[in-house]
Amino acid sequence: MIGSRCTRQHLLLTFAMDFRTAVNVLGRQVTTAEIAEAAGMSHSTIRQARLQEGAPGYRTPPKGWHAAIIKLAEERRDELDRLVEILKRGSTQL
Repeated sequence: MIGSRCTRQHLLLTFAMDFRTAVNVLGRQVTTAEIAEAAGMSHSTIRQARLQEGAPGYRTPPKGWHAAIIKLAEERRDELDRLVEILKRGSTQL
């Protein structure tokens, strides 16, 4: 799971699946707080780096941001792979 979170959705992905949970898992976005944690930066640094270059408060992206985004993308991919497996396995029951 992304970061160190062990959420209710993670537990449901492991044990059961209903429509609402499946849609929530599918539509979940990675937050700037999660990106900041993965990059070892403050939330405000990440938030400011997302601004348009030249905007007031803009900061250059932190060094190593590629590795942090790759890590989060791989974790998200794994989460979606689990969702697909669970839905395929239980498709006749849903």
